[in-house]
Amino acid sequence: MLRFLFRRDLTESNVSRFVRHFSLEANSVQKKQVPVSCNDSEDNSKVLIRFPSKFYQHSFDSFESMIAKEKSDAKSYILIEDKTNGKLDSIPKEALEKILDSSITQMYKYHLGSRGYCLVKLDDYENFADRNNKNFQHQSFPVYARMFSLLPNSLKLIKDELSTEPVVIPDLLRNRKCWLKFIHEKNNMDSNEFIDNLVNSVLLNEVEAKLRFFLINQFEELLCTGPFNRCQVYPFGSSVNGFGWNQSDIDLFLTPETLKSPKDNAYGLTSASSQNIAGDNNDTKRVLQMLHGIINEFVPAVKDVNAILMARVPIIKFDSIASGLNVDLSFFLDSRDSGIDIAHVLYEYSRLDVRVVKLMIFVKLWAMQQGITRSAPGVWINSFGLMMLVVHFLQVRSPPLLPPISHLNVIYDPYQASVTKQTNDLCYDYKTPFMTLLKEFFDHYARFEFENYGCNVSDGLLIKKPSSNSALYIQNPTHRYLNVSKNVQNTELAKLVLIARASHDIISRGDHVSSLLKPFSRKSINIGDLY
Repeated sequence: MLRFLFRRDLTESNVSRFVRHFSLEANSVQKKQVPVSCNDSEDNSKVLIRFPSKFYQHSFDSFESMIAKEKSDAKSYILIEDKTNGKLDSIPKEALEKILDSSITQMYKYHLGSRGYCLVKLDDYENFADRNNKNFQHQSFPVYARMFSLLPNSLKLIKDELSTEPVVIPDLLRNRKCWLKFIHEKNNMDSNEFIDNLVNSVLLNEVEAKLRFFLINQFEELLCTGPFNRCQVYPFGSSVNGFGWNQSDIDLFLTPETLKSPKDNAYGLTSASSQNIAGDNNDTKRVLQMLHGIINEFVPAVKDVNAILMARVPIIKFDSIASGLNVDLSFFLDSRDSGIDIAHVLYEYSRLDVRVVKLMIFVKLWAMQQGITRSAPGVWINSFGLMMLVVHFLQVRSPPLLPPISHLNVIYDPYQASVTKQTNDLCYDYKTPFMTLLKEFFDHYARFEFENYGCNVSDGLLIKKPSSNSALYIQNPTHRYLNVSKNVQNTELAKLVLIARASHDIISRGDHVSSLLKPFSRKSINIGDLY
């Protein structure tokens, strides 16, 4: 027997909710499915090539198509929690179809520690929903959701169909930490093989990505009703930027649909609406306060719901029990303020060259292990700032691996610098081994003149710091007048430089790359130089 956790009535408008495609100019890099020649030369260094990738999120044609396809597919999924003491693991597809009385297109079984789940894609979700809209837990508030509990009496229907073969079900909690064993176990792999295994163990795979979009669809169906019925929920950050870790938080934002202005209506009619929203922090706080109550009271399988309204970007934080992940939900009147454009840029970069993915993932792990970045905000560089340092290095090295952000035509930028190099003036490097790139990265920032210069990732340029007030200057690619690393203090920047120098020395003497992911001693990096 299946039982709903909550209930909400389905309507045709909810099922066919508009999926927005983020617009790009026609000559955007993501539109190009073949190598793009910078000129008529046969020299491969003059060709900007996108290499085939084995990573799941790189299998889509574009950033927009990935989000649209995943959100569309998620409308056919349900999530089943095992309440049968582990018997769900042994239920084959045909037997589960008998329990659901529905044809299954795809299914993903997974564990979160002792809890078992199955993410199921149904061939006809609407028919299933019509037949199963009254099975609720006793005394629960009847709000419809796509999450079910599989109870022991369900097994009566299929008692002779349970699989007797050993079944290996992935434990997502264990998998999200398995990269640690590569560091601490005796390593017989060479450095390149180690990097490959490390990246594969960290990046989002298909089930992790599908689970995230299932939750996005669940939140959208539960939140985007009533006064929010013209809003949508979208992901940004690591869930969609092509560099996502399987243990990363789920970053979401709620935003209104793009609506026609009254002058576009031939009959001159407009709908009655509530008071105007200016889109400032006070409006954002009011919206999030309302959403906080809805999530806390009515959304199933969440806990520790907190509204953090005094932050620079107010958010609602909560834990998703069914995914074992933290969720941050924000509200933006204009989606361009959300970070979706930056996620788009990084996604395009992640698809250009697998070495970019390897370097980004390794540097993020290295910085986390060495205490350069931390999970909480503070006076140290954050994950986004670190990613911009990697991007800038790959833009300014000679020859570059990445084009300037302005060449991707993803971000509308009225301040685009006139001195930006044209694409046909750039030669790209497709030959340098990854370990050489890693060594160059450490050397680059061990020698970088942070006191005088900053990073312009929009144009791929080294620039003079506009002010000496900040230890580290990284120009914000979406708002050029902002410094994304304004919070970083001198001691934290000096720590980054010292650890980069020590890391360069370790690689130069031929030590295994895994040693860079073990925290350095204070003596090994001359930590006293910081004080």
